[in-house]
Amino acid sequence: MSQGVDKSRCARWTGTLERRIDGARRVGDHKTSTLQDIEAGRPLEVDCIIGAVVELGDLLGVDVSTTRHVYGLTKMLDRSVRRGQERLAVAV
Repeated sequence: MSQGVDKSRCARWTGTLERRIDGARRVGDHKTSTLQDIEAGRPLEVDCIIGAVVELGDLLGVDVSTTRHVYGLTKMLDRSVRRGQERLAVAV
């Protein structure tokens, strides 16, 4: 795997980390769309969000092993939530 990324392919991040964290705090109490999907028993958008990062890492030769683990665990969570909903539907 490559040790770096061609910066011409990277999105530009403006501002500081502190500014982004402050912006998130100002949003207030809210739930992410993924949490809302989990609570509603809807399928998670795992492949198009996390899977895309893994795929890009593979294409660019960048080590995304931690993201790959998160991807696998999130897919397990997705299957578990949907199985739970199926059991609830059968019980009703």
